[in-house]
Amino acid sequence: MTKIATLAIFNSLGLNASMNQTLIGAMAKLGAERRALKRIFIGWLTSPLLGAAFSALVTFAMATWRLG
Repeated sequence: MTKIATLAIFNSLGLNASMNQTLIGAMAKLGAERRALKRIFIGWLTSPLLGAAFSALVTFAMATWRLG
């Protein structure tokens, strides 16, 4: 995969330019192994889900505490 194609993928995921360069460097060091790429993508997919779940938990706890 070319550097431009990789940057396009990262930009489509909403990552900023400095993060893109950091990830490009990390991938170059790792030889862009499938396992490393898989972990990066799994992290990107699960991070918003975990954040949303934590936010919902805090919101629920605050609402319960105020009602209680």
